[in-house]
Amino acid sequence: MWLLNNDTIIDRDCLDALVAVGEKDDRIGLLSPIVYEYVAPHAIQFAGTIVDLPGERRPALTSPDDPAVLGNEGRLALWGTALLVKRRVVEKIGFLDERYFAYVEDMDFSVRAMAAGFSTRVVREAAVFHKHGSSLGGQASPIREYLVTRNEYLFWTTHLAGWRRFSYRMRYAPWVLRRMLDARLHGEESAEEYIASGGWDALRGRWGSWEQRGRAPATVRAIVNRWVLGWHPYLWARLLAGDLRGAVAEALRRVLALVRKRRE
Repeated sequence: MWLLNNDTIIDRDCLDALVAVGEKDDRIGLLSPIVYEYVAPHAIQFAGTIVDLPGERRPALTSPDDPAVLGNEGRLALWGTALLVKRRVVEKIGFLDERYFAYVEDMDFSVRAMAAGFSTRVVREAAVFHKHGSSLGGQASPIREYLVTRNEYLFWTTHLAGWRRFSYRMRYAPWVLRRMLDARLHGEESAEEYIASGGWDALRGRWGSWEQRGRAPATVRAIVNRWVLGWHPYLWARLLAGDLRGAVAEALRRVLALVRKRRE
């Protein structure tokens, strides 16, 4: 089965190349072409993602010759942009998890497939050209910000266990706060609101389409805007994350900056 985004243009030999590689090895369950930028056809947009289940993932790899790709061949999470899925993978692990609706669901599917004993493969000879993020209004879409913010929480709390899951939950609110700050600094008020909604829905376990997104109660929003975002927000982010050393360093930097300003 071939999952193919509607904002792609495929190379004429793409599917043949994917099938050929898949048929050579029964262990392979998922295959992806190299995903190139639509507006810059020689620029690679995606060549795999390394998922570290202690709680991290690296940015999308953009070179098939990256040592990380070569060292993890068969263990890379793949995008759903043009994902070829062998039937027996679906028979064993089921379909994409509909709770995600969009974004991160392909990473979840890849991790589930690998946990079931299947390997993954990025096929160098296959190419697809992708208008990245256009499905929901582009990379800076508030809808995309909502879904990514919410779905990251669903992914990690699903696949981590024990102390690692607890630790991730402790780090999640500061991460959401930083995303909101970045949106505010770039003047993206709508994105900031959607990020806040994504974090709120994640913490209360509300999934599915963004059309039913929730909103934190007025009291919570007032506290966040006035006392957290309005008063040394990066210091709050460090404190909430349990980074006491970083919080002290941040406070000292602010004191020194204030002293220098007064002397001037």
